Amino acid sequence: MSNLMQRATKEARDGNHDIKQRVRHIGNKFLNHVELSAQEAVYLVLQMSLRKATRQFVFINTSPPEDRTILLKPLKVIQELPDDSTHRR
Repeated sequence: MSNLMQRATKEARDGNHDIKQRVRHIGNKFLNHVELSAQEAVYLVLQMSLRKATRQFVFINTSPPEDRTILLKPLKVIQELPDDSTHRR
């Protein structure tokens, strides 16, 4: 699997794609080659939640700022956001 992911990463890097398309390419390679149980496959196909929780959680990125990966929205999408949007600008 690690060799497959390395090849997928190289293919994504060598192609003429933006970051979203690169991540999608690598994700598709993973999903098409990973071994799943029948139950997991049904949940994925039916887009059902694999877990449910009664608690909410907040992700706190503890990596140093210079090591963080950030995906930016296209400028057109950012400009269309309302002024009171909670999404990062």
